[in-house]
Amino acid sequence: MAAHPLEAWRDFFVMIGSSAGALVGLLFVVMSLHLGSIVERSDANMRATIDGSRNNTFHLLTVLVEAALLLAPQPILWLAVELVVVNLYGLRLPVGMVLKYARRGLTISERGGFPFAPIVTIFAAYVLGAAGSVMLTQSV
Repeated sequence: MAAHPLEAWRDFFVMIGSSAGALVGLLFVVMSLHLGSIVERSDANMRATIDGSRNNTFHLLTVLVEAALLLAPQPILWLAVELVVVNLYGLRLPVGMVLKYARRGLTISERGGFPFAPIVTIFAAYVLGAAGSVMLTQSV
């Protein structure tokens, strides 16, 4: 039987998954430490910032889940399907941010407006992840 085509990347996936798990823990601690400041302000900027932080946690959890899926011994076709599902499910986060906050006059980006650039980057990452997962089926 031939070696798993992703075996050469094993250490990379372990490192990325471990880093994502540690960062999820750190985000949880930071949000817990600043809970008082968060509760005091209830304007749209703060709500968008909180939603963005929550989404960052989900993005990191997505990386952790993908690393776990890549490290689990399973057929490549199953892996590809799982990764497509995870990436398409992750697309709901940037799309939801745009639908919820795009027309609210936020001032949370570095230039004082809606942070389209990071959201487009995250959207593109999920689309590329889904496309790359489909391409993975070509190695079968």
